[in-house]
Amino acid sequence: MSFQEGLRLCHLSDPHVGGRKGAIAVLAHLLSDAVERGASHFLFTGDLVERPYKKDLLAIVDLLKSRGLWSSRCCTLLPGNHDVSGLVDDPEFGRTTEDRAKALKAFLRSTAHVNRPYRARGIPLRRGGPILKRLGPVSLLCFSSPSVDHSVEGALTGEDLEYLRTVFKRPKKGPRLVALHHHPYSLPPGTSKKLGRFIPPGLSGGGKLLEACVDNEVDLVLHGHLHTSGRPFDRKWRGTRINCQGTARGELKDNRRRFGYDLYNLSTSGLRRRRYFFDSAAVVDSCIERLLNGQGCLGDR
Repeated sequence: MSFQEGLRLCHLSDPHVGGRKGAIAVLAHLLSDAVERGASHFLFTGDLVERPYKKDLLAIVDLLKSRGLWSSRCCTLLPGNHDVSGLVDDPEFGRTTEDRAKALKAFLRSTAHVNRPYRARGIPLRRGGPILKRLGPVSLLCFSSPSVDHSVEGALTGEDLEYLRTVFKRPKKGPRLVALHHHPYSLPPGTSKKLGRFIPPGLSGGGKLLEACVDNEVDLVLHGHLHTSGRPFDRKWRGTRINCQGTARGELKDNRRRFGYDLYNLSTSGLRRRRYFFDSAAVVDSCIERLLNGQGCLGDR
C-alpha cells in the first residue's frame, strides 16, 4: 500500500458494537465498501463498543484482521466515552474514576499494535498520550479524549496541546489532521429544540484545542460522538475545518435508519471528501450475498 500520491482516509465513528443487534455486520459492510473505493487508512474516532466488554472490542479487532487491516499503517482506533464508561449511570461500568481508568487501560492495551505512533525526535511518548502518524504527505495527530474523571465529558491536558504545538512547529509539507472522539466546539448539553436532537457533553476547554489548531495550520479536525454528520455540525473556524461523522451506529433520517462513513482524498494539493450512506436493506443484501458466496455473514457475538 503506497501513500506516495496521497492518502485515501476512511473516517468511521460510533459503531457501538454490542449495543444494537447486527452492529458488527453493519461495520463489516462499511469496511467492505470503503475498501472497494480505495480507502488506504481507516480512522475510528471512538465509541467502538456500547459497553467496555472485551469480547465486543475483540470482534472489531478480528474483523480488521480478517480484512488485512490490522496494522498501524492501515488503521487507527481511538477511544470514546462508551469504550471507557459504558452507558450513563451504568450499573456495571464507569461508576468510579478507578473503573474508567481500568477500562481505558484495557482499550489502549488491546489497540496498542495499531496505535504505534511515529516517533518524533525529542518528544517523549506516553501510554494514552497523543498518537502521531506520518502517512505519506499527511500528518495525522490523534488524541484520547475520554476523561476518567467524567462518564461522558471529554478533556485534554496542557501536555496534549503542547505536543500539538511542538509537532507542528516544523515547516508544513502536507495536510495536517487532528482526530479525537468528542466535539471540540461549544454546544449546550441536553435536548436542543433548534437542532432537534440530544446533545451530549463535548470536550471541556475545546476552544483551546481549536486555537492551537488554527495557530499551527491544522487543515482538518475529525470527531464523532454526536451520532450524526453534516451541517450544522460540520464547521469551519478561521481556516480549520471541523467535520463530524458518527453514523456507523445508524442515524434516523426521514424515518429510516442509515449508516455511513466519510472518505477523504488527501494530498499536497488539498483535500476532498465524499460521504457515503446505506440503509438497513443494503446491509441485509450484503449479508445474503456473502452467504451465497460461501463467505458467511458476520454477526454480533
